[in-house]
Amino acid sequence: MSSKVNVAMRLILAVSTTGSVSLLHHSVANAATGAGAAEAAIVQSAQVTEQTHLNFGQIIPAATAGTITIDSAGNVAVTGGHQVLNNTQKLGVFNIVGSSGQTVTVALPTSGFSVKHSNGVDSMDVSLQGYNIPTTLANGSGSFSVGGSLAVGANQTPGVYVGNYTVTVTYS
Repeated sequence: MSSKVNVAMRLILAVSTTGSVSLLHHSVANAATGAGAAEAAIVQSAQVTEQTHLNFGQIIPAATAGTITIDSAGNVAVTGGHQVLNNTQKLGVFNIVGSSGQTVTVALPTSGFSVKHSNGVDSMDVSLQGYNIPTTLANGSGSFSVGGSLAVGANQTPGVYVGNYTVTVTYS
């Protein structure tokens, strides 16, 4: 009986040794190394400055509400019987400086912008519209204009009305 036990132990030992060698050999065969690269490009941040401010001009109000609108060519349209004097209307003009070839997006306020009278009470709503907005900064610069419509109330209080709005330029 002692010889049968020896044979059984030798078989287990041979299987175990073969399995270990086989697994070790398998791990070494799948090991590999490779090289990777990393890169970063720093671009000039976009800057936007106002060259000319938007001016709806000098207005004589009428007894009914209406609008003063400045289109992309600087033409003025008037509704409600108001009159615009002295041809002082101007599109707002903005310049963009940034990295050449960058694609840009320009955002203007879409609602809630108004100009306020110096008395702090009266105001007029403004609807802005961007014109000739560049999509790419050729040679690192571009420009665009801003017009839109001014809602003038019936018998609007005389005086100077001012307000500020934000233009946002981002790379896309």
